[in-house]
Amino acid sequence: MAHFIVAAVEWVPMTAFCLPVRTGGKAEYHARLILTLLIFGYANGIFLLTVDQADDIS
Repeated sequence: MAHFIVAAVEWVPMTAFCLPVRTGGKAEYHARLILTLLIFGYANGIFLLTVDQADDIS
């Protein structure tokens, strides 16, 4: 399923998700990565994980 979601997100135009470049702070995650993780989590019924819960899954 992960490969299907990654392939589907490649077709989504990212113009709506792109923000102006920031000059300070930490580097941000790519919008495609965040969207892919959001869809993958929703498809698997994972809506919110704490660090302890994430350790139990892996």
